[in-house]
Amino acid sequence: LIANTALFYIDWKNQAVNKLTCIPTKNPLLPCEEQNIVVNVGQSEVLGAELEISWFLTEALSLTVAYGFTDSEITGGFVDDDLSELLCPTTCYSEFPVGDPQEGIRTPAAQAEFDSLGNVIGKKAPYVPKHNLALSALYEREISDSVDWFARNDLLYESKRYSTVSNLN
Repeated sequence: LIANTALFYIDWKNQAVNKLTCIPTKNPLLPCEEQNIVVNVGQSEVLGAELEISWFLTEALSLTVAYGFTDSEITGGFVDDDLSELLCPTTCYSEFPVGDPQEGIRTPAAQAEFDSLGNVIGKKAPYVPKHNLALSALYEREISDSVDWFARNDLLYESKRYSTVSNLN
């Protein structure tokens, strides 16, 4: 019987994540095209623990169970424009200074509201499940001095994980 454990804490600065954004094109029929880019979301903290236990039932058969717990949180300032646009009431768009609202210039009050609604501090870091579990069975035998064979079966589980910093999907 072998047991391994790990405790970890990560204070992650300048965390990079993928984000879809509209990149301008030269095509007048398609003014912009959605592209995946990498952006900095500021800071994150990750706290976790892992436990793995392997049990060698015979020389040929072993069973392993591994469990991981991870608690992640975005702690640094980042405004997700997509989240702001989704949550923003009309005041984010109606408080433009004199001029063309299509230019996208907001009054300071409207910009502050927009930024506040898109602030992701306290959200979970994307792509990090809170729980994961792995179970495996391994059977291996020697055929000759230079040839071995094995059969292995794995069962993997992950709890939900978010694909964006907004934690909406």
